[in-house]
Amino acid sequence: MLKEYSFRVKTADSPLMRFTRDNPEQRVIISLLRGSTREIGERAIYTFLGPRNLTRQFLLGEFTKRYGTFQPLAEAEGYVSVEVSTHLLPTIQGKTPNEVTFEVLGPDAVFLPILVVNGWLHIRVLSANAQGGARFEKFLDIMRNHMQPDAFDVYSVREYKPEARLHEATQDITPRQQEVMEAAYEMGYWDEPRRCNLDDIARHFGVSKAAVHKSLSAGERKVMATFFADTFGKGKKRAATQMLIEHRGGR
Repeated sequence: MLKEYSFRVKTADSPLMRFTRDNPEQRVIISLLRGSTREIGERAIYTFLGPRNLTRQFLLGEFTKRYGTFQPLAEAEGYVSVEVSTHLLPTIQGKTPNEVTFEVLGPDAVFLPILVVNGWLHIRVLSANAQGGARFEKFLDIMRNHMQPDAFDVYSVREYKPEARLHEATQDITPRQQEVMEAAYEMGYWDEPRRCNLDDIARHFGVSKAAVHKSLSAGERKVMATFFADTFGKGKKRAATQMLIEHRGGR
């Protein structure tokens, strides 16, 4: 069975994480360039999504000062793509989270594009290794022993269903809905007990409570729609919806 392992990490000494933390409108997508099945590779394509002037300032300033040169690939308003060293990532005992994961899960591990947003590195790895679960527990022990409790989170370990990702574009969360939902998550809106409310999130964005509620409700609906489509399939989803309609109509 092919499984997807999802987690996130952050460190205070990573320029890339500081850059996205200090500039919440910036997103960075990291596509690892793997030379062979036996090495994770030392190069990657970094795609910066956000104001081009901020990206250029970062690349020509703090990045160049600390890491040296980079190879420009493409550039447009709101988009800059470069090829750089993966050593830009934070390290645990001299190794990046990718290298640690690769060593633990084995050479068949496949890294999906990595997302850096709001100071966090979001990593998703695919592996069909029969011992993947036990090995991932070993990885978690390594991370927990070398990371602060609030600097490492596990999202999920689940079966990977690529066909479930092929849902209609109408179900995609908009950038604004994603931004609001990510902030709500970071602020503890879905924690138990809840650490913030709609008013707190509204103040964070400088918008009305109604606007935040609208974005969260729309985003939650799309997440649930995708979840049930992934879990039950569209046929069962439609059947369940029809039963609900008939039930309401019979009241």
